[in-house]
Amino acid sequence: MSYCYALFIDLFSVGHFNLSMQTGSK
Repeated sequence: MSYCYALFIDLFSVGHFNLSMQTGSK
């Protein structure tokens, strides 16, 4: 359960980072 939660947080963090980079690029 903890592993799944950590994986979800990591995925969300990466997605947010990618979105932030795209916004900054534009």
